[in-house]
Amino acid sequence: MKLIKRIKKIIRDGFFFALVSYKCLTHGESLGILTNLNPSIPFGGLGRLSKSFIINKLNQNDYSEYFSKQTRLKISLSVEERLVKATAFIKNNEFPIVAKPDVGFTGIGVNIFNNKENLLEFLSKQKVDYVLEEFCPYSHELGVYYLKLPGQKQGKVIGVVEKDFPFIIADGIKSINKLAGNVDGFVKAYLTIKYGSLENIPEKESIINLIGKSHATGEQISIDRTHELNEKLSDIIGNISSQISDFYYGRYDLKISKWPLTDDKFNFKILELNPSIDAIPLHFYDKKYGFFQKYRSVLGLLDTAVKICSQNKSNNGDNISFFRLLREQVRLVKHLRKI
Repeated sequence: MKLIKRIKKIIRDGFFFALVSYKCLTHGESLGILTNLNPSIPFGGLGRLSKSFIINKLNQNDYSEYFSKQTRLKISLSVEERLVKATAFIKNNEFPIVAKPDVGFTGIGVNIFNNKENLLEFLSKQKVDYVLEEFCPYSHELGVYYLKLPGQKQGKVIGVVEKDFPFIIADGIKSINKLAGNVDGFVKAYLTIKYGSLENIPEKESIINLIGKSHATGEQISIDRTHELNEKLSDIIGNISSQISDFYYGRYDLKISKWPLTDDKFNFKILELNPSIDAIPLHFYDKKYGFFQKYRSVLGLLDTAVKICSQNKSNNGDNISFFRLLREQVRLVKHLRKI
């Protein structure tokens, strides 16, 4: 099953890369042009981008209510210094606590902890910069797409995709562990935190949600919810996005207290922002769309993104070469292998 998921992911990612390459070629540009998508962000977001760097830029002007508390533990610190800093964070925040690589993708290296001992033991062995973050309990997770054209004062949300996680209906006989089956460690940690023990037997017909780490792991179902977009949510995302100068395109991953948004009373937390061309539109995974529908939709969005890159290149007179971008991608792969 895992092999099949990996093959499907490789096919999807390969197809998306082919579309990106095609669009660059049709505009007479190399792939290096993509680093101009968001000029104020290193490599336009394509590379070893620090999650905390982006969040700190967004979390300004009293927008802190939309972000989970977090702290960065640099690998340059000694083990003792990292543990002291982690302990201070633990004192001011309740468990569970999420530990995730400051530079990472598709949920690699993301862990969730429910006690101090296991968290500190994990951090004592870390090989890359990590971020500690308070766990957000909101039940709905969204991918929110933001787009701004050069010259515009503020952009807008152009798409919303709900990340709907699979669930199990308990039979009143099997334990959570047996019901969950072959899920990864992150999901099991979440179930342990929520239900106390994987050996507990839930009530018959109760629903056991299987939270996941990433759309790319194949543990979730993506559902296009753009038609249900709430104007207030769009305005808030637009205001937060304006905190970063020259930010034109990206996908926010966030958790929200309720969905669909039938009124203006809701809360949400931004988990992270992927501000690059490889923020694959999650409706790409919505099974209701046929192959050609996905093709036309994604190609249109990529065409807009490459046009933004071209205009930014003209305005800034700067473009990172393809080979420099390639070297950065090699460094990124080496980094991910350390996690």
